[in-house]
Amino acid sequence: MADILHIIKTNYYKNDSRLTKWVDSLSMENLKSEVFILQDNNKQKKWKEGDNKIIATRLHSRKYFKQRKGYLFKVPELALRTIKQINSSNASLIVFHDMQQILTLFYFCLVNRQKTKRKKIVWDLHELPHEVLTKNYFSRKIIRFILSTVDLLIYTNIERREYILQKFRHSEKRFLVLNNYTDQSYSKTSRAAVPTKLENWLDNRRYILWLGNAGINRNFLFALKSLKEYSDKFKLVVLGNIEPEIRDYIIKNNLQEFIFSTFVPQDEMINYIDNAFFSIVLYKNSSPNNFYCEPNRLYQLTAREVPIICGNNPPMKSFVQEFKAGIVLPDDGSNIDNLRVALKKMIKYQNQFVGNLEKADITDSHSWESQFSKVIKTLKEL
Repeated sequence: MADILHIIKTNYYKNDSRLTKWVDSLSMENLKSEVFILQDNNKQKKWKEGDNKIIATRLHSRKYFKQRKGYLFKVPELALRTIKQINSSNASLIVFHDMQQILTLFYFCLVNRQKTKRKKIVWDLHELPHEVLTKNYFSRKIIRFILSTVDLLIYTNIERREYILQKFRHSEKRFLVLNNYTDQSYSKTSRAAVPTKLENWLDNRRYILWLGNAGINRNFLFALKSLKEYSDKFKLVVLGNIEPEIRDYIIKNNLQEFIFSTFVPQDEMINYIDNAFFSIVLYKNSSPNNFYCEPNRLYQLTAREVPIICGNNPPMKSFVQEFKAGIVLPDDGSNIDNLRVALKKMIKYQNQFVGNLEKADITDSHSWESQFSKVIKTLKEL
C-alpha cells in the first residue's frame, strides 16, 4: 500500500532526476510511493523500484496522432486514465509533477470540495503554464482556481513563483521552493575516469561539454559557430540529441571530427562531467518557461566543480554570479561576438573559476537533502 501517489508525464522514469529524487527521499522517511507515469515510448508496464511501484500507462490516441497533434483526444484520454488510477489508489496524498494534468487537477479540486474525507493534493510545478493558457480568460480562471485550491504548491525557484503569482494572482494555502539541486551522494562521489571510447577519440585534447538537446531552442548553433574557432585545441562533447538543422551545419562545415555525441543514462553522465574543461548552458529567451529555467545541468556541473558559460536567465545568472562559477553572458547566447569574448575569458581563467567552486563548497548548502526536509515536514502537516 502506497502512502503517496505521483502523477507525471516524462521522457523516461530513470532519466527524470527530480522525480527519482522525490521517490528516493520519501523512501528514506519510510514513505512508500506509487508512480503513475506516461513515458515517451507509450508502453504499458509495471515494475518495482525497491518498495515503490511504478505503473506506466499508454494512450491509444497516440496511434493516430503524431507528437504535438491531437490534443483534443490525448488530453481527455490521459485525464480519464489518471482519474481511474487515483480513485483506485489507497494513497491519501497525490503529487502532480507537471503541467500536463490541468484537466485532472481541475476535476479533483472540484471533487475534493464536496468530500469530507478527501485526498491531499500537491502540485510540483516543474514547468510554467504555456503562454496560451495565460492569455485565455477561461484557462487562466481554471488555473487560478487550481493554484488556490491545492493543499501545497511547490515551485522550482523564486523567480518562477513570482512570475506565476503575477500572472494568476492566486492565493496559496501553502508553498515551498524546491530547487533542482543534486543529492549529496552525487556531489561526494569519487572523481570518475574518462570513458574509454571518449578517451580514444579525444587524442589527448581537452573537451568542452554540452549537456542535453543540441537544438535551436537552446541556442546551440550560435555556440557551435563560436566554438569551431577552437577546433584545433579542443573537442566538443554533446550528451543528447542533435537536431537535423544542426547536423546539416556540422556536415557542411566538416566538423564531424570536432564533435562527439552520444546518449547516456543519468547515472553515467558523471563520467563525462568530471573530465570536462568547462560547459555551456543556454536557453533561448523565447518564452517565460525558458527565461526562468533552472536546469538540472546547472547543478550537475557546478557540484562537480565544472565552470560554465550561461545566458542571462535570472536563476542561472544569480547562482553563477554568487559563487563566481563562470561567466554570465549579457544576452541569452544568441550573439556570437558575446560568446567569443566569453570563451576567450573562460579559457584564460578556467582554473580560477574551478578554484571558486572548490572554495564555495556547495555540497551541503545546495543539496537536495538540505531542502527536502522542509518538504517532509510540510507533507506530514497537511
